[in-house]
Amino acid sequence: MLDVEDPIEREYHLEVSSPGIDRPLVRCRDFEAHIGHEAKIELSDMINGRKRYRGVIKATDEEALTITVPDAPAGTNPDHRLLFTTPADAKLVMTDALMEKARLDRELHPIDDDETETVEIAANDDEDISKETH
Repeated sequence: MLDVEDPIEREYHLEVSSPGIDRPLVRCRDFEAHIGHEAKIELSDMINGRKRYRGVIKATDEEALTITVPDAPAGTNPDHRLLFTTPADAKLVMTDALMEKARLDRELHPIDDDETETVEIAANDDEDISKETH
């Protein structure tokens, strides 16, 4: 869109970044990719008197995730099955294990700064517009 409509009349630098290590969990595959990691989940409606869950993502299936909470009362099941349609907000908790996973992911898929190309385009005689592409 920026190349077609050119809505910015002055020089600009466009940067795109990832949401970070403790990223929001939205899709089933987001939860599945982080099984074994800690997450905070807030539901849109209460289930059995509880709206907030913080614990380890234990499993997923086509319609739900299972989270193991450490604050379950003695003698009760610490595992809670939450449908993917119920979370209002869910994100990973920054832990040493998550940091290690991110480090290993960076080693497997490094960002190659040599792929960044800066192009100077003359908009008219008085101004230059710089565009950075990947």
